[in-house]
Amino acid sequence: MKKARVKPHPYEVKYIDHTFFQDFTKLRLCKSLRPGVRPGDPTVHDIRAIRYNNNGTMDFKINHSDDWHPHPSHQLRNSTSDSHTVTPLYSDRLKINKLKFKHLQDLKEVIPKDFHSFYNNLLH
Repeated sequence: MKKARVKPHPYEVKYIDHTFFQDFTKLRLCKSLRPGVRPGDPTVHDIRAIRYNNNGTMDFKINHSDDWHPHPSHQLRNSTSDSHTVTPLYSDRLKINKLKFKHLQDLKEVIPKDFHSFYNNLLH
């Protein structure tokens, strides 16, 4: 993937595994994702992007080309008052079904040999 683009600069590739994913369901950071409150205001279905900021605020976009808009602050909860902590979402690598494993094995014909061991070691 690093070689997929040279100009203006190569892609920055970050490899992740199951330990990267965290379970945020118990934090309950906001009462609602809906950015509006009145009829005609944007709804959850209109949101195209959400950004959580380090300072505890949340921004959203209705269109990908729009600027970020702050989420209505009256709907945000103080995450520091919540006693729950973030825990890992997965305790182990996820398994894939046998048919998907077979299809991925077939794709090795067009994938560089450096990556074959990854596909061989997928849990199925």
